[in-house]
Amino acid sequence: MVPTEFDAPTTMAALTGRQGWLIGDIGGSGMTAHLGPDYLWARGTTTSAQSLPALMPELRAASSKNWIAGHLLNEELGGNGTLSQNLTPLTSAANSAHKVFETHIKAMLTACAHIEDDFKSLTVTQSAGAAERQFPYFYGVRYRVTVSPERYAQNPDPLDLHSYVASYIDVDYRFFKYRRNRHAMMTGASNVQLSDITANAYLARLHSTGNPQYQANSSNVEVLPGGAPPLHFRYRIQNEA
Repeated sequence: MVPTEFDAPTTMAALTGRQGWLIGDIGGSGMTAHLGPDYLWARGTTTSAQSLPALMPELRAASSKNWIAGHLLNEELGGNGTLSQNLTPLTSAANSAHKVFETHIKAMLTACAHIEDDFKSLTVTQSAGAAERQFPYFYGVRYRVTVSPERYAQNPDPLDLHSYVASYIDVDYRFFKYRRNRHAMMTGASNVQLSDITANAYLARLHSTGNPQYQANSSNVEVLPGGAPPLHFRYRIQNEA
C-alpha cells in the first residue's frame, strides 16, 4: 500500500468565506487510497473522545440523531480514528451504509491477495521468471471518498451545529493493477478491464467478489453514474435521509 492522500481539511470559514465561526476544523473533505493485497496487515485506529473533539459532543447534544465521527479510510484499511482529515460526522445509518462498501472493498482486496498467493506459488513450482510472465501485474483497489461541500443545515448558522455536517459522502472504488517492479512496489497503475480478466484465468477471482450487499431500497444510498460493476463502483451515502 502507498500513503493515503488527503484533501485539505474543511472549515466553516473555508466553506463560507466568513471568519469567526465557532468550530474551525470540522473534518476532512476527501481522501484517496491505493490499497494493495497486503491490506490484511494494515493497522489503523478506532475513534475516541479525541475524534473531532470540538464538534462531536456538542453535535450529539444538539441533535435528535445519533452522530458518529466516521472514518473516510476505514480503521481496518489503515485509517486513523483521531486524524481530523480522515473523519467526517455521519449519522449511524450513513455510517452503517458506508461499512457495507468498506466490507466489499475488503472482499475485493482479499481476492487480490489470493492472486498474489497464486503468483508466489508459481515462483516455487516453476520459476520467478515464469511467475512474472504469468502475473506481470499485481492487483489492488483505488478508493476515493469525497465529502459533500453542501451542509446538512439548509441555511448555515454558526449556532446550528448541523451547519458543520456534510449532506453526504461519495464513495468511488475500483480494481487497479500495478506493474511488478522489484525496485518500487507500485508503478504503472492502471484500471483493470474486463479484457484483463478474460485473458487470464487466475483473474476470475476478481469476479467472485460480486457487488456490495446494500439494501437497494435504502434512502441513504444512491447509485452514481460512471461505475461499471464488477470492476468499478460509485455511490452516494446521505446523512439527511
